[in-house]
Amino acid sequence: SIIQELGGNEEFKRIRIGIESRGELSPKQQDISSFVLSDFTEKEIPDLKKSIDEGINELKNLISN
Repeated sequence: SIIQELGGNEEFKRIRIGIESRGELSPKQQDISSFVLSDFTEKEIPDLKKSIDEGINELKNLISN
């Protein structure tokens, strides 16, 4: 991992991206590739747009500072 390569030092800027199931089964309990490659639901779209906007703002801050 990057942290291991840095000698365990976690003092660096980073943006972490992951997945989370909001359904009945966690990603570990279902076929992960099917979960990751599935379409977003109508209910998930507003959260996705918000997350993208927040990510863009964080990237801008990271680059400019």
